[in-house]
Amino acid sequence: MVDLSQYKSLFLEEARGYLQELNTLILSLEKSMTDENILNRIMAVSHTFKGISATMGYNHLAQLAHSLEDIFDFARKGQFKITKEIFSPLFQALDALEEGVRNVNKNNQDQFDDEAAKNIASIAKGKEINSSSKNKKEIKTAPEQESPQEGQSIARIGVDVKLLDMLMNLVEELTVERLKISHLSMADGAEGSAGSLLNELRVTSRRLDRIVSELQYNVSRARMVPLDYIFMRFPRMARDTAKALGKEVSLEVFGGSVEMDRSLVEMLSEPLVHLIKNAIDHGLEDAKQRIDLKKSKNGSISIIALQERGIVRLIVRDDGKGIDWKNIAGVAAAKGLATKTQIEEWTAFLNEKKHPPKELGEMLYRPDFSTKSEVTEISGRGVGLAVVKNFVDRAGGRMSIETKLGAGTSFILEIPSTISATDALLVQVGEELFAVPFSSIIRSVFVPAKDVKSFSDGDVAIVDGQELPLLWMRKFFNLSPKAANYKVVIVEQESVKAGLVIDNIVSEQEVVVKPFSAALKTVQGFSGATVLGDGRVALVVDVAGLLEQTALFGRAV
Repeated sequence: MVDLSQYKSLFLEEARGYLQELNTLILSLEKSMTDENILNRIMAVSHTFKGISATMGYNHLAQLAHSLEDIFDFARKGQFKITKEIFSPLFQALDALEEGVRNVNKNNQDQFDDEAAKNIASIAKGKEINSSSKNKKEIKTAPEQESPQEGQSIARIGVDVKLLDMLMNLVEELTVERLKISHLSMADGAEGSAGSLLNELRVTSRRLDRIVSELQYNVSRARMVPLDYIFMRFPRMARDTAKALGKEVSLEVFGGSVEMDRSLVEMLSEPLVHLIKNAIDHGLEDAKQRIDLKKSKNGSISIIALQERGIVRLIVRDDGKGIDWKNIAGVAAAKGLATKTQIEEWTAFLNEKKHPPKELGEMLYRPDFSTKSEVTEISGRGVGLAVVKNFVDRAGGRMSIETKLGAGTSFILEIPSTISATDALLVQVGEELFAVPFSSIIRSVFVPAKDVKSFSDGDVAIVDGQELPLLWMRKFFNLSPKAANYKVVIVEQESVKAGLVIDNIVSEQEVVVKPFSAALKTVQGFSGATVLGDGRVALVVDVAGLLEQTALFGRAV
């Protein structure tokens, strides 16, 4: 008898893929209930899921999938009419199948909610279902789905065969160089002078540097996972949350092919869930309010992923009411989180500016802050945005908010696409070394003193006939300025260019960035640190953060 347990991990991977596809297809069917192509595909996927479940001996899963298959087979033949009322029990059935797959993973038992299975079987036989049970379950669905990836780490990823071949070739090269070093270590004086041995060792060392760098780069590529892995699960979660709140929402996803390191993708799921729920609960108006405001009845949420030179920009955007910063200040005052003086200062600032002062903006990230007066299963505890901010800090990224009253809000996360080594330019200021990521560097130039112009708000260098604001790194370290000519590293972030004025360029180097611990999170302008080959520590520049330090853009003297 064949031992099927060896195929369990493959079954779990395929089953989760089919369930995700079914969720996506049924969401599409809810918007277009007579689309024959969707019906045919749902029927085909249900049939395949039934087949792999039965093959593995998971008969409960196979039986429920068979009931689903019957419903869509009857529908495509015109023997059953798809109506709005059927979608809640359909999604409950998918939840039951997911529960069964999770239980297979935990204890090899395909147990799940029998009520959902009975409802689907009744529908397949043309009978009425228990509507009170259906409504009760519908209300619970969204809040209980705290994370689309709950309990699922990425255990298997697909890797291009060409990439595997490349990795194998590099390992073979590495083995050859290891044998060479072993041979050199056992050589005696008869085989050559110390000088020639040293030269051979240097040549081998250079080859090892190249091989290790390529190996590290390609292993990082092998760990990359498309964001679709988590994006595909959000439309269903948004639909359930909106229904629980009595709202109508459409969610669109762009940039699912953008890739990030597997561990970052795993961590990213929960923060995005909080941002989507925050947009539905706090950001979007209900259908009546939107109609009164002459907006579309359906609220819109977009998730956008963009790759920008080693950084992934994730934008969660809604077309809701926007953030009223004066209201945020009032809530902070009511909760005792700000003094009367702070509130007055914030109010005066908001009367002059369109954006909030930094302290008020960061109020949203406090775990004890919420604009909701009551705690519900979805919100009110104030932990949602705090979870998002903590993730961004741990990943060495940045978070910002763009909002306009009556038009909506965008939460923007900027996250490194990988947590492995990155190429950087090592530069020196005084006695200090720090690393500037190449992803932010345009080039380095030598600027003579005659090409530096002083204005009331700072100095600029004339480079290629254009003015370039200068950021004085020596001022950051409270060092006296060096006169005469300047070495400048031109950096760019979000179309903002500036010149970092440094003392010397040391070298180009691959560095492994270690994010700061919680105690050092308040350090401005740096994303972490790296240990160099000689044991020294260099700070890694957060170019975007540094460009916000406007005090550094002042005069050299």
